[in-house]
Amino acid sequence: MTQFSSGLLDSGIAPYLSSLTECNLPDMTDYDPQSGHWVQNYLLNTIFRGRYPDPHHQIAMAYMRRAEAVYQEYALARDSVLSYLSGPREAVSKYFSSVYHFELFISQAYQAYMLMRHLLANSSLYENGDGSEFDRLNKLYNYIKHCDSKLCNGNFPENATMSIWLTNEGIHCMDAALKYSEIVEVLEDIANGANRFGDPVAVKKEPGPENA
Repeated sequence: MTQFSSGLLDSGIAPYLSSLTECNLPDMTDYDPQSGHWVQNYLLNTIFRGRYPDPHHQIAMAYMRRAEAVYQEYALARDSVLSYLSGPREAVSKYFSSVYHFELFISQAYQAYMLMRHLLANSSLYENGDGSEFDRLNKLYNYIKHCDSKLCNGNFPENATMSIWLTNEGIHCMDAALKYSEIVEVLEDIANGANRFGDPVAVKKEPGPENA
């Protein structure tokens, strides 16, 4: 296999790729045994116990779908980057696969939070530019969503081929980054939301500020 220089890895494929040596993301497979069943559990609860009135029923269903997807994409992204790091640096398809799954993770996580705010009757989880975890997640999401315009307008690092990239510390775009520890916090938040809102009867009252 042809060996790639550090310059080619960094300027021809992804920023700081030659410096990527570790990815300290824990295996979250067993963090919540219900993570692969939130959709099914919610549907069974709505059939046999009770359901939210519309549109909260649809919002909760959409949230559960994204919650499951977040855990699925995280696992795939983590497996891909660890596979890349354990092999030759030239096997960049594994790196691209990890970035692809992290793109889906970010998109599904951001949408899950936006749905959660309606279940919490919270119109805003952050202020644009406040530097919070939500704000930075939003910036990463927008870079993925508007990749075409960012690329055509020159809002990519020089010679970069993707809107986000990985370092030893976390996931980055031109404007923001999330540490790997913050990504784990996102997973924990979304699991808490899925377990909280998965049983409408257990919530007792319609979602609102008094239940947040």
